[in-house]
Amino acid sequence: MNNPFVYWAQDERNVFLRVDIRDAEDVREKAEPKIFALQAVGTAANGRGSYGFDLDLFGEILNDEKNVVIKSVGSNVNVTLKKRNEGFWPTLTAKNVRRGWLKIDFDRWIDPDADADALFEEEEQNERQRKIDDYKQQMMSSGNEDIDKLTRMFMEKEGKLEEFNGFASLEGVQQMIRTLKDGATAWLLAYNALMFFLHLFVVLRIGRGFVVNGLDYIDQFWDNEIESIRFATALQYLDVVHSICGLTKSGYAAGLVQVTGRLAMTYIIGGCDHLSNSWTTALLVVDWFTIECFRYPYYITAIAKKDIGWITWLRYSAWIPLYPTGLLLEAVSILRSIPFYYSSGRYGLAMPNPLNVSFNFGVALMLFVAGAFPLIAYYLLSHMMRQRAKKMVEMRKKKC
Repeated sequence: MNNPFVYWAQDERNVFLRVDIRDAEDVREKAEPKIFALQAVGTAANGRGSYGFDLDLFGEILNDEKNVVIKSVGSNVNVTLKKRNEGFWPTLTAKNVRRGWLKIDFDRWIDPDADADALFEEEEQNERQRKIDDYKQQMMSSGNEDIDKLTRMFMEKEGKLEEFNGFASLEGVQQMIRTLKDGATAWLLAYNALMFFLHLFVVLRIGRGFVVNGLDYIDQFWDNEIESIRFATALQYLDVVHSICGLTKSGYAAGLVQVTGRLAMTYIIGGCDHLSNSWTTALLVVDWFTIECFRYPYYITAIAKKDIGWITWLRYSAWIPLYPTGLLLEAVSILRSIPFYYSSGRYGLAMPNPLNVSFNFGVALMLFVAGAFPLIAYYLLSHMMRQRAKKMVEMRKKKC
């Protein structure tokens, strides 16, 4: 008869055996005060067959039918033996003989050194930790200084001051993050308010110039306003920086294209005398700056988390006439400047030169307006159209 693998464990009152016999049949046991034996037919390490073992126990067991429990469950036969006297046995068997088939069941093993005092101490430590965690949670949720003092006093008493100081450092970092977020919000509010008033100021200055000086102001318009125009436009690069840094959710690509294109246009117009004193240029600048007078108020309300429907509608609707008009005026200005730049060679590079290359800015503008400009216009208009469609859906959902 072959010996199956037997895994044993114990607690103060019982001995547990797990016998590795699968699909056991005809299970028979022999239980005496200091002897236990078992036989069964089943499948084990040597295949299907008859398996069994006998053990000379270290201590006595209660060998009546009620205190010897045997259950066959699938891949194992489980045995529970009741000790006559409570306490941990140093070994399972009385004789110190090594049996290769007898092993410790680590899944059920209990350390006999874990006595009542140790268990009580562990429970006490767990309760103390729960109290500490409760105090921490109160600190995080309320930020009350009295709770902070109570926590420090409690943890000093419990010998946990070092842990408290570490937690306080974490709280300090979190407070610093909150401060930075508040600072970023304040900065964005101030920046967008400044940009709104700066663009509105330029529009009003141009309007005042025409009211005071009449149509003659067209000859003075560019020289009077160019510095303000370039400053306000260049400052919009901060919108791109905010987006890249994650301070705002808007994409940076469209903003970068738009701001760079407008700045470039100021130099194209500024280098061509008949354009700087033209009605198309005045209308173009008014168009640019009027768009921003609708955009920045919306940003201010969004940062302040105020949902004002008419401001949102203007921000996502005013561009419909203004963007195509601006793009058309930009194309007209570029086309009108090409003959001048082609013939004058301004912003170009003539031969001979150290690089041994020539460059005509008029030709570059002609290639740009015929090739790249339509693509840029399509990109900007489709970007705004997608934004508007998304925002209009959100507005309708809020109304419902």
